[in-house]
Amino acid sequence: MLPPASQQTVWILGAGASRALGGPLLSDLFSKASAEIAHERYGAPLTCEDWTPLRVATLYGLGSRTVVTASEDMYAAHATDFWDHAEEFLECIDRAHDKPEGVEAFKIRTIADHLLERPNTKDGFKALRTAALRLLAAECTLFMDGTDREDERWLPYVRWARRLSNSDTILSFNYDLVLEALVDDPGRNARIEVVIPGKEREISEFALALKLHGSLDWRIAGGQIEKADAAFALSASPDEMALATPGPTKTAFVKKHLRQHWDAAMEAVKTAQRIVFCGYQFPPTDAYTRGRILRAISENVDCESVDIVLGRAGDGARVASLVKPLIRQVVVDEPGPPVEPRNLGAEEFFDQEFLARKPPAPLNAEVLTSGSPEDYPVIEVE
Repeated sequence: MLPPASQQTVWILGAGASRALGGPLLSDLFSKASAEIAHERYGAPLTCEDWTPLRVATLYGLGSRTVVTASEDMYAAHATDFWDHAEEFLECIDRAHDKPEGVEAFKIRTIADHLLERPNTKDGFKALRTAALRLLAAECTLFMDGTDREDERWLPYVRWARRLSNSDTILSFNYDLVLEALVDDPGRNARIEVVIPGKEREISEFALALKLHGSLDWRIAGGQIEKADAAFALSASPDEMALATPGPTKTAFVKKHLRQHWDAAMEAVKTAQRIVFCGYQFPPTDAYTRGRILRAISENVDCESVDIVLGRAGDGARVASLVKPLIRQVVVDEPGPPVEPRNLGAEEFFDQEFLARKPPAPLNAEVLTSGSPEDYPVIEVE
């Protein structure tokens, strides 16, 4: 039986949490097909100097161990194995920009000269980094662009969001705007408050949502983070984007702009009675996050259960092997809290959670959006 909503629950969301809505996983990013779609949809703003979306995707493919280049591809003879996935690609670009004469810069120059003039200066790598981050933003935006939240795919998310309370804390590592879409949809009564760094909470009865790697609709202005529109990152410079992307700039960004978010998040993990990993499985490049979350778990004496929800293709056993040794066995000679990999997608687990929780007590009219749950029977369809 799933625990009641009164338990202090921490939800740790990764890319897999958005998968059922069409959100990309690491393996989906920087493909030539998605680059062409992004360029067709958003056009010239994605390009920076000579780096078009397709050139960025081609560079990624040429340096990837996992992207198979077709034999007839004119660049096939130059294919290498410099990065395993999109996060390693972004980290390599970031390090090349930081040290234009370093090893990572050499890797990129080795294959970039087959595409255009070598980006052998800091400005050249800045243009590449800008185009890569804009393409990343586009790929994280496409599946939300024009989305219909009446669509059946959204129902588990809407149901889940309306069963949350201030006993829930959401820690999201996603740049996408799924949480914001749930909050902003009129009449859906999602009980989530996404807090921008440096801002105070407004609705203490709702679940607190902390985006620990930034957001597509956050802008850095005057050294502070402020709300921007959903399309902002598609044409912004890296210095304006409030995104913690892999590489040497990531830790500095987190410490400067997201320290309070992280402190609050780790305190929530330390005191949680229940932890749910939903679509998040500790990417290899994310050592900072892995270290902080696992340390917080090791200091938790109240945890009663850990659910690992990574879908059928996720590596739940790996995450369990990281977490289980750290869960404290408070009572001697008694088994510790269960750490359970679940063979479910996020949307399936959200449906289970919805059915296990009672509807929360209604808030006052100033907090609620129009109507009540009974006014929206389509959302309650089982």
